[in-house]
Amino acid sequence: MWRTRSMSLRRGVTFWTAMLGMWLIAAFGFTQAAGPKASAQTAAPTTKSIKITNPLADFGFGIENLPPADQVKLLTRLGYEGLVLTGPDVNAVRGFGELKQVQDGSFRLYSLLWWAKLEDPLDPKWLDSLLVEMAKTNTSLWIVVDGKKHEQEKTIDFLRKVADQCKARNVAMVLYPHAGTVFEDVEEQLAIWQQLDRKDVQLSIHLCHELAHGNADRINQIIPKVAPMLVLASINGAELGRNDGWNSLIMPLDKGNYDPRGYLKALVENGYKGPVVLHTFGIKDHPEDHLARSMNRWKQLKAESESGQ
Repeated sequence: MWRTRSMSLRRGVTFWTAMLGMWLIAAFGFTQAAGPKASAQTAAPTTKSIKITNPLADFGFGIENLPPADQVKLLTRLGYEGLVLTGPDVNAVRGFGELKQVQDGSFRLYSLLWWAKLEDPLDPKWLDSLLVEMAKTNTSLWIVVDGKKHEQEKTIDFLRKVADQCKARNVAMVLYPHAGTVFEDVEEQLAIWQQLDRKDVQLSIHLCHELAHGNADRINQIIPKVAPMLVLASINGAELGRNDGWNSLIMPLDKGNYDPRGYLKALVENGYKGPVVLHTFGIKDHPEDHLARSMNRWKQLKAESESGQ
């Protein structure tokens, strides 16, 4: 009798355990072997195919000291369609502008990075000489504003002056959100832009700075807010969960645990047709090596996205 009662109890426990397991799987995605469902950072985010036609450009860190002709030769051989200059060097812009590939548009100078410090007075004459050369190569001015968060009024006044000079020289001006500056991510950039009253000023998104700001799981909500003004977007590999700054947030595209397919999908589905710029700041691998690996991964990402993976 005790054996019969014990067997009945065991069957009851087994039944209710199975029911509990099914409820957990349905409600929370738990399985005994796999644990919780993969997070947004690691799960394959695409469920339908998308076609990525955006050109891939290089940010230029690590190769900026090569002659312009050698930079273009290297990047063209690896499959890159353009470059971002890492600093406001008039002679460098002029040197690139003398190259046939730049002149005929087969290789683009998409933008030039200017790290502008609010504490330094604006030099209109210097800026104008730079813009004259940039206009010849159809290169946009990508501007970081290095200042304090509370310096909003000063920032807006500064950006308006720069924007007016850019417009006068027919050079596009693009805001650059950067950690530790006046506007650190896309949404802070948008708030500044809305106060500028300069509708020809354009916006950008930097994947590494969105990740640094804790926005990995909000990319799908963030991009639609700025999509109509978006003209530059960066990409890179990243290892989330490590706390060693840019060493883990800016990696070659074939490294890290962050899956950029959801980011690319959000860009494409919101109509972004501009270049995707491979961010390479601080990468210690030999440039030719990591640039080749990143290009291979870029081609894989395009193929995976088109197949709906």
